Amino acid sequence: MRRKLIFFLFFLLILIIPATAVKPVAVAQESLNIEGLQIEFPKILNHQQGQPMNFYFHVFNTSDGVPVVKGISCDLHVYNSTGSHVFLDTKTSVESDEHFDYEFQIPANNFSLIQQMSYIMSCNDTVRGGFVSVPFNVNATGQDQSELYFLIIIFIIPVLLGLFSLVGSYRLDEDHSVFKIGLFLFSMTCFFASLWLSHIIVATLYPTFTALLSFISYLTWVYGIVFSVIIMYFLIYAFAKMIHRAAQKDAEDEIKY
Repeated sequence: MRRKLIFFLFFLLILIIPATAVKPVAVAQESLNIEGLQIEFPKILNHQQGQPMNFYFHVFNTSDGVPVVKGISCDLHVYNSTGSHVFLDTKTSVESDEHFDYEFQIPANNFSLIQQMSYIMSCNDTVRGGFVSVPFNVNATGQDQSELYFLIIIFIIPVLLGLFSLVGSYRLDEDHSVFKIGLFLFSMTCFFASLWLSHIIVATLYPTFTALLSFISYLTWVYGIVFSVIIMYFLIYAFAKMIHRAAQKDAEDEIKY
């Protein structure tokens, strides 16, 4: 029995290890021309699946830092995980002379799959040029997946504590009844905390999953009621035990005298 328990807990820890692995951070590459064009833009490294992307960037003269708003041709190439073109567009002037923005609108159908993609932005005229190349991830949330792994670890910790406490309370005999009950209640508290944390995680990362949120909310509510009933039972049980022991003590004192 003890070996099976150790193997089960070891298996749970093995499942946690992949969640702690963080993917390498995508690094942007850009040209380093002393005389040329410098492209500056928001570094989008994660994008939400099935959503369009509005891509804005500025172009500057590398030698003096003056914004370049016309007279150049800028191409945006977007590639999927297999290296195939999924989007290509060209701009020759900014959308507004006040904000110096070159703007590309990439349709949502280009981000229908969860995968690693990349884009290359290149601008040039007859003399000067510059480019940037950036890999990015398309995922369900549009957020850094390392945050998701951290939240999963936070969710699993109370589950493991609850399991350890529940197994510990089960293995204790009646001579340690107070500690046994305490461990059992602590395990129930840990399981309730894991449900509460799972609701927060889903609401934060997947707010559109309303059915799942409703189910977790309902499960948390039901568990809270059951947990409250258990707490009330043990309180009444402890109170009854105290009265019984007090009555026994009074009876023993009467017999002595």
